[in-house]
Amino acid sequence: METQPRNPPMKCREISFVIEHELLEASMQRVADEVLPQFLKLTHFRGYVVLEADHGNHRQVRVMSFWDDHMAQSESASQAFIKAVYDIIGNNPSREMFDIRGAMLIDHEGARRVEIP
Repeated sequence: METQPRNPPMKCREISFVIEHELLEASMQRVADEVLPQFLKLTHFRGYVVLEADHGNHRQVRVMSFWDDHMAQSESASQAFIKAVYDIIGNNPSREMFDIRGAMLIDHEGARRVEIP
C-alpha cells in the first residue's frame, strides 16, 4: 500500500520575556510598527498569539508566531523582534521553536475557526 508523503508540521517560534507594566504598551506598539510588517511580507508566516500574565508590577509575555516550516526565512524578522524587546527591557528574551501537532480555536457561537491538522 502506497502512503502519501506528509506535509512538514507547522512551526511555532515562542519568545518569552518579563517586562515592567508601564513599558508593555510601548513595547507592543514598537513590535506592531516595526516587526509585524516584516512578518507579513514573508510567505510562510501564518499568524501570531500574544499571551500576558500579570505578576504585580511586571508582566510575563509570550509571543508565539506560526509558520509553514521554512524557519530560516523568518530569522531576520525574528532578530528584529528580539532587538526591539532588548532595547526596551535591557536583556534578551528566551526563545524556543516547536512543531505544532494540533490546535483548535472555536468562536463564541461554537464554530471552529482554526483547526490544525
